[in-house]
Amino acid sequence: MYDFAEMHEWGSAMRYLSERDENRWPVILPDGKAIDSSCAELEQRVVNMMAEVLKSARDQGVFKDLPKGERCQLGVQSHNGIGWPPHDERGNENLA
Repeated sequence: MYDFAEMHEWGSAMRYLSERDENRWPVILPDGKAIDSSCAELEQRVVNMMAEVLKSARDQGVFKDLPKGERCQLGVQSHNGIGWPPHDERGNENLA
């Protein structure tokens, strides 16, 4: 388990967000554009980013030498149930 006290940037960000009375959070997108995002929107963006990183690593052969089962699957799941791939699409594009 991560200790957010040791992750100064995350700890500051989480404190800032938890102290806001609003339902929208400031987010800076990879292209530098600043937007206000709901928690669910931010969570979906993070899940999408993590899924793209996993797919890219797989496509570059990062996992090829690791021992794995015949149908080893990659996946991302947030604590609120947002994830990739959707449950009914598992095994289609997420095989390791």
